[in-house]
Amino acid sequence: MKKLSVIIPVHNSLNYTKICLAELTSSFEKHGFDHISIPIVIIDDGSQDGASEWINDHYPFVHLIKGDGNLWWSGAINLGVKYSLSKLKVDYVLLWNNDITPSPDYFNYASQIINSEKNHAILCSMLYDKNKPDILITTGNFFNRKTGKIVINNWGVRESEANIENQQINWFSGNGVLINNEVFKSIGYFDEDNFPQYHGDSDFGLRATIAGYKIIFDSNLKIWNDTSRTGTHATKGGLKEFIDAFSSIRSNYNIKKDIKFYSRYVTSKLAYRGLIYKHLIYTLSFIKRQLYTFFRLQ
Repeated sequence: MKKLSVIIPVHNSLNYTKICLAELTSSFEKHGFDHISIPIVIIDDGSQDGASEWINDHYPFVHLIKGDGNLWWSGAINLGVKYSLSKLKVDYVLLWNNDITPSPDYFNYASQIINSEKNHAILCSMLYDKNKPDILITTGNFFNRKTGKIVINNWGVRESEANIENQQINWFSGNGVLINNEVFKSIGYFDEDNFPQYHGDSDFGLRATIAGYKIIFDSNLKIWNDTSRTGTHATKGGLKEFIDAFSSIRSNYNIKKDIKFYSRYVTSKLAYRGLIYKHLIYTLSFIKRQLYTFFRLQ
C-alpha cells in the first residue's frame, strides 16, 4: 500500500486549525484510516495564538514542525515535504490549508488513486468556494509561456456548467494537490528564495511540466476553500495598501516577484503584455474604487 501525508502550513488562525483537524480526523475515521496510515504534518510558522500548544494537547499524534515566522508558504511546505519523505517515507504528499473542507469521501478516493496501477505525478482537486459552495474556483490552471496569458480553468462557474474536457494544466493552486515523491527527487522543492508566497505553486508546476511530468485533476477529489482569507487585493484598503501591494510578500501584485516569474518562463517578449495588463487592471480597479467612494460621499 502506498502512503501519503497531509501537509498543512499554519500561521495563527487557530480557530481554522481546530476545525480543520476535526474534519480531517473525522474523514479518516469514516473510511478506516488513522494518523498512522495518513500522517498529518503541520508546520507552525511562528504562530502567536498558542497553536503549537493546542495541537500538542489535543492532537499529540500530529507531526508538528515549528518555524520562526519567516518561512512563508513555500518554506513551510518544503519543511513538511522533506520531513514526510525522509522521516515518514511517504509515496505522496498532499498539500493542504487549514481553511479547506474536503468532501466526505475525499480520502477514500485519494487512497484509491495513489494505489491504482497508474503512477500519477501531480493530481489536482476540484476547488470550490466555501462561501458559495456550488461555485468552482479552479480545476487546474494554465500559463501560456508565449502570450503571458493566465487561464484559471472553470473559475467562477457551477460544476454543471464546467468544461473539464481536454484542459491544459501546467500549474496548480496549492490546495488539495497530491504530488508523487519522484517529482521532488527529479526537480527539487518549491523555490522559497524567489517565490516565498505567491508563485511558489505555479513555479513548481511549470518546472514539473517542463521536465515532462503531467498535471491532471480528478473530479472525485472535491474540496471547499474559504476565499475570504486572502492576501492584499486591489479592492481593499486605501492608498498605503495600494502602494504596499507592489512590494509586499503577501501580495499577488508584488512587481519584483512577477518580473522574476515572467523572466524565468516566457518565451516571447510579447508575453510581458500579460504582466502589464495584470498591473493595469489592479491600478484601474483601485482608482475606480476611490472615485466611487469620493462621489458617494459628496
